[in-house]
Amino acid sequence: MIPLRHIFVSSCKLSIIFEVLVQTSCELTASKKLAADLINNYGPRDVRPVKDPNTTTEVFFRAKPVWFSEFDERKQVLTFISLNKYEWKDEYLTWDPADYEGIKKAQFSKDQFWFPDITVMERIGTESAEVNIEDTVMTVNYNGEVVYFQQSMLSVFCKMDVRLFPYDKHECNISYLAYGYTMDEVELHYSEDLDAQENIIQKNGVWSVTNIEAKAVLVPYLCCPIPYHEVHVTIFIMRESGFYVLNIGLPTFLLSFTTLSVFLLHPESGEKISLCVNNVLALIIFQQLLSFSMPPTGDHTPVVAFYYVVVICISFLSVLTTCMTLGIYHNRGTRPFPRTLKAILLMKPKQAEKELTNGAADNVIVNEGAPHDWIRLGEIAEGGFPSTYRASRRRSSSLARLEERNKARRKLSARLSNTGNDVTGAASPGENYQHEWMEAAFRIDFFLFLVSLSSLVITTIYCLLSLIYLA
Repeated sequence: MIPLRHIFVSSCKLSIIFEVLVQTSCELTASKKLAADLINNYGPRDVRPVKDPNTTTEVFFRAKPVWFSEFDERKQVLTFISLNKYEWKDEYLTWDPADYEGIKKAQFSKDQFWFPDITVMERIGTESAEVNIEDTVMTVNYNGEVVYFQQSMLSVFCKMDVRLFPYDKHECNISYLAYGYTMDEVELHYSEDLDAQENIIQKNGVWSVTNIEAKAVLVPYLCCPIPYHEVHVTIFIMRESGFYVLNIGLPTFLLSFTTLSVFLLHPESGEKISLCVNNVLALIIFQQLLSFSMPPTGDHTPVVAFYYVVVICISFLSVLTTCMTLGIYHNRGTRPFPRTLKAILLMKPKQAEKELTNGAADNVIVNEGAPHDWIRLGEIAEGGFPSTYRASRRRSSSLARLEERNKARRKLSARLSNTGNDVTGAASPGENYQHEWMEAAFRIDFFLFLVSLSSLVITTIYCLLSLIYLA
């Protein structure tokens, strides 16, 4: 037989279980009854939940960005995930907890009751302003206070200022407003609780958020006599510049100074033109890579773009000047180098030229085609034929005699350059002229090297000062 003590314990357990089941059933019945009563007595959900039409509905709103999904720099579109919070009071969602087994909270879908229609002015696309990632329910208290948490993905237009690229900073302004209601109907406030001050933004490796500011403002519109309450959220973001500095900035800086080596390369090396063209093509490729990372705007020009323009212009001019210097260097010396360019290039005149200039070439002997045909400069008349006239070594003040002497010297120079005659005791004029052209090519290269180096240094200093000033 079973002891009475065991029978008594078993009956107590059964009574407790029955009591719990009855209580749970009552509570479940009370929750359903509360939900049915609120939904049936609510009415149209598009009407503001106030019993007096003159009462303003206060909505407290908070948007907290937590993740940057994408920043399309060319389109200037920022896509991010945000945690939003809505708080307002619904006068039709109130009850006495004593009538519903002490229930003080209830959860409902936001589509069952009135919900504040918050619009984002900077949104991109024709779809809804916000795309819910997860459908959540709103919590309703017995006194009519409603709280709704939402996780959404939002794409907005963000104006970029790329002057400091790759150290650029941007301010993305996002405006939230209840566009269907004016100030006397819905008053939108920013919720400044402790939850709004928490920073939970995660870095994506490309952009970092330095600060977030939010405030409620009153904005008038020409369409409506009554202004609107708006919540303006400003997101301050900064580019992570390490990738661009190491992969674009540093190679470009080194390549720009490699362009200077073109002017230091010997003309007979045969690689001057190839080096020039390769530098130009490499700079253009880096410039195109840079342009793909920036929006095609014309109001703000990046400082680094100005640097690229200067370097590419120097490289392009180096191609033209290299062609010119190669032509000068390989000149056959058929004519003397112009005296004006000699003065510009600071070239010293040759000894033979000094002798011709000072009138000391009277004793220079020239072989005119045959061994027995020897003439002297002093024996050349104005017509170019030998004569018994011998020019005096002394300088005369007579203009006619100076003019005659200059004509004779010019004719002799023409004969020396055209017939290839030999000057006794000295190098041929063709060789002297060729050396002059070669020296001029070296001096032009050195001059262009100094000009290009000065331009690069000035441009680099200007870009650095601009970055410091704009920062």
